[in-house]
Amino acid sequence: MSTLIVGSSGKIGRYLVKYLKGNAIFTYNKHIIKKGIKFDILKDDINKIIDKKKIQKIIILSGISSPDDCFKYKEMSRNINIISTKKLIRKIIKKKLYFIFFSSEFVYDGSRGNYSENYPAKPINIYGKQKFLIEKFINSKTKNCAIFRIGKTYGDELSDKSFVASFFNSLIKGKRVFNIAADQKLSPLYVKDLIKIIKIFLKKKIKGTYNIGGCEKISRYSSINNLINKFNYKNIKKIQIYKSLLSNFQFIDNRPLDVTMNISKLKKVINFKMTDISKVGGKIIKDYNLNEKIFN
Repeated sequence: MSTLIVGSSGKIGRYLVKYLKGNAIFTYNKHIIKKGIKFDILKDDINKIIDKKKIQKIIILSGISSPDDCFKYKEMSRNINIISTKKLIRKIIKKKLYFIFFSSEFVYDGSRGNYSENYPAKPINIYGKQKFLIEKFINSKTKNCAIFRIGKTYGDELSDKSFVASFFNSLIKGKRVFNIAADQKLSPLYVKDLIKIIKIFLKKKIKGTYNIGGCEKISRYSSINNLINKFNYKNIKKIQIYKSLLSNFQFIDNRPLDVTMNISKLKKVINFKMTDISKVGGKIIKDYNLNEKIFN
């Protein structure tokens, strides 16, 4: 059975292209993917791909995912993230296909943390509100799907544009002093764990809304500190990290402070131990020989 990934050129999509290769069909819009199919959610008909490729399951990754871009380009983000996404989902439902929709941790307001799926969603930025609108739309139309409330993802490649890769790349460029928000708390998710989760959900056609976060509930400051501690001791002392507040950083739209998620529901359906961020940090340092590359 063929799986279609709608919107494969983003951070998560690029990993899916790499690790689901041969088992899925991928679409892209502006950023070309080798052997992918060009698909513009604003004007193209998904049924043509579904029928031609005999698609049985679909993952919806498409959309504008930058909260600040959603705020800056309100009309465009509304057209893509709400209007066109609803049209896409209506066609998928009419075909009676199982699908996974990627929502966000930003449906939570960030006032308390450790959110379970049944805690009322109260998004405080436009991006989160758009995601929650689609969640409500889906739940009013079908049960044949899973909704993933995704935590902040990161991988083990320096090209993946995650906050982990950004930190290591800053070190490579010579930066040694960092101010990191200590009041922002996350459930960072290793993308290879996410891929395992996706495979399980697709195979079993698991339905419902799930928090998809990592095994840690951790501040951004502590997560970066954990990465630093994976360097050789002599090199750790060469990096200075200072606690800051999220409000000291410039964002166009609001950011929730504590979006840590309770993943008890998820743990009941997966059969593996989630990876912590320090382990991935150690892997990156070793794979890219960063003790030598950065400090010599």
